[in-house]
Amino acid sequence: MKLPTNGIKVSLVFLQISLLYMALLPLLSCYFLAIVLILLTLVLIISCILRGNSSDFLHMMLKFLANTWPMIIAAISGIITFYHGVRSVYGILYGLRRWYSSGEITLALLYTLTSFTSLYYVILMNTHITPIRKYVRENPGGPLIILFMLFLVTAAMELAKGSENIANRCAEVAYYYLVAGVILQLLSAIKEERKSKR
Repeated sequence: MKLPTNGIKVSLVFLQISLLYMALLPLLSCYFLAIVLILLTLVLIISCILRGNSSDFLHMMLKFLANTWPMIIAAISGIITFYHGVRSVYGILYGLRRWYSSGEITLALLYTLTSFTSLYYVILMNTHITPIRKYVRENPGGPLIILFMLFLVTAAMELAKGSENIANRCAEVAYYYLVAGVILQLLSAIKEERKSKR
């Protein structure tokens, strides 16, 4: 595998590594490395701009952001979760256990949902299976609606087994995914309508 020698590509790779690390910050709990990665990424970006590659860099950055928006959401979620005191796997498990027993929405639940959903999107958007990649780009809410259906089926199966508490939690997560999926589909429809008017 040939490593990219272009400064723009290297800075985008470091940006992607930084976003991934920030998304996993509550699990890894080492903010010093996150700061070092961010500073190194900023130095690389500034050096690319100062070398006169600003138009190329802007074009590649916009393409990069269009492909990695889920990772940006996961990074923001990771930073917020870390900032509010969830700084280990045990903290996340404690928050999830509290949500499971009381039904109270916790930061750990929101972090878990956003992080793993974002990872799911990044995998789907960057897969080598062209029909899947095309479907996700045209229907950004589709994968969330699929997760809604999976959690709803799981809730029904758990309810049939008599596990009412697990069924309620699965249904709750399913409805979160449904709302998010519908919002993304609505935004996509608005975007397509604006494109067709031009």
